[in-house]
Amino acid sequence: MHKKLKLAGAFLLAISSLPAYTADKIDGWIFLTNTNNFNFYGKERSLTENKGIRSIIIQEVPISKNSSAKILYSHFTIPSKACKNEFGEITMYEMSGKVAGKYDYVKGGSSAAAYIADLVCGN
Repeated sequence: MHKKLKLAGAFLLAISSLPAYTADKIDGWIFLTNTNNFNFYGKERSLTENKGIRSIIIQEVPISKNSSAKILYSHFTIPSKACKNEFGEITMYEMSGKVAGKYDYVKGGSSAAAYIADLVCGN
């Protein structure tokens, strides 16, 4: 429980320092970052650390209202060791548990995945 509270506190502190981008508000979700085509949100109270893995539930929302792209949900994970080492691998899972993708992580990296990992890691 203590780890979960510590993670949640670090996560909220990091979120409060986000740039002044205006994204749609979604009840129960916290805006994390965006790309040219998508806004990324983290589900409130979903940030956890279990067996050396930090994770959060992510919602990927198309920015364009005219887009045929769908809202996607995923389980974003990064090993706690990667957080400590400041580099490693991020794994995204579909909600079914199937691996959706793997991404390189370097602290301070410019990808949306690296930025979210920095938040999840508390960096």
